[in-house]
This record gives sequence, C-alpha cells and structure tokens, in this order.
Amino acid sequence: MRIDWKYLATTDGYKSLKAAYVRDVQKSAKFKRPMRDKVEFLTQFRWVIGRAKHYAHHTGRSMESILNEWEENRAYWWLNYYQDCRQPKFHSGARLPAWTDNTNFKVKNRWSKAKKNRQARRNQFLLNL
Repeated sequence: MRIDWKYLATTDGYKSLKAAYVRDVQKSAKFKRPMRDKVEFLTQFRWVIGRAKHYAHHTGRSMESILNEWEENRAYWWLNYYQDCRQPKFHSGARLPAWTDNTNFKVKNRWSKAKKNRQARRNQFLLNL
C-alpha cells in the first residue's frame, strides 16, 4: 500500500490533528514544569498516524478517509480520544468487527439511551414535586 504523504498532509483530518498537536506542544512550552512534555505528544501523534495506516491496511479504506472520520467524530481532547480502547488493533487472521465495513464506520454512542432515560426520570421527578 502506497501512501501519498503530501496529499495526506493537505486533508482536513490531518490538519486538525496536527493543529491540536502543535497547540498542545506550544502550550506545554509555556510552563516551567509541564504535566506532559513534547516527546509524549509526538509519540501519541505518531501512534495515531500508525493506527490510521493499520486501519487503512485492514479495512481497505484510505488513510485520509479514516483520519477525516476520526477527527469529525472527536469531540474532546485528542490525547484522550486516541487510545487502544477506542481504536483497537486488528490482529492478522482475525475477523474484523462489524463496524469496520465501509458503510458504517462510526462507533455507536452507547450512552445516548441512558442519557435520555436519566432526563426522563429527572423530568418525572420534577413534575411530582
């Protein structure tokens, strides 16, 4: 599989990820003793690129589409979003999960139903007051 790195660097997903990485490195440089150093940020950035490459190889999709989709779905800090539990590694010979097909790549929000139930219970409680 050949990757056009110049084209990848112009995609929205890569730009968004790199902007988050650069912002965090610059922010950590302002502190005398930051919580995380730039080596940790660089390691995680490279991990994300490597995992996107892994997904592209196993799913047959392009790296650009995978990074774009991950960045579209990301709603919180990139260092917490990109983890092994969120982007698991596929082992050779193993069957791919059902959510890796080309039409349904998004992970379902498992808390949406619980949140609706919690809101309904709270509204019912407030009505009974």
